[in-house]
Amino acid sequence: MQMKKRSRSLFFSAMLQVGSLFTCLAIVTATAHASVTSEQAAIVHVISKTYDRPDAKVQIAPVVVEADYAIADWTQGDKGGRALLQKSQSQWEILLCGGAGLKTVSGLVSTGIPSKQAKALAQKLKIAEKSLSASHLKQLDSFGQIVHMKQAHPNSTHGPAKNAAHGEHKAHHD
Repeated sequence: MQMKKRSRSLFFSAMLQVGSLFTCLAIVTATAHASVTSEQAAIVHVISKTYDRPDAKVQIAPVVVEADYAIADWTQGDKGGRALLQKSQSQWEILLCGGAGLKTVSGLVSTGIPSKQAKALAQKLKIAEKSLSASHLKQLDSFGQIVHMKQAHPNSTHGPAKNAAHGEHKAHHD
């Protein structure tokens, strides 16, 4: 009888320790997923400031960063795509918007991203997008042709000129 009580006590003690371990892991995982770097927050701010409309806010996630380049997945209403950004003089600037082509190393290299950063960005994006649903990925991939934001208005900075440029391409205003 004494042996059964001791075995049961050890069993419950072990279960409490395992439960505590799982609770800690859950908290660490939730914190890791919830944490946003200052770079990611700055990118979200730039995109929101540039493209939010009163009737349609841009939803931005995930955002992956490698050196001075970043890719931000976005949706706005039933439209979606990816924005390629570059950090210049401590400011993030949207270079272009695109779809599935911004998921591949070759697609990124073709936009002028150095091979090393293109490989890292593509890998980070692949990992970040693993948790997205198939329908969400389809929405992101649907953007179509690449629209160069910087080349469309080479003298502009963030603000009304960029808003006008983005509004002209069909992805957000169909």
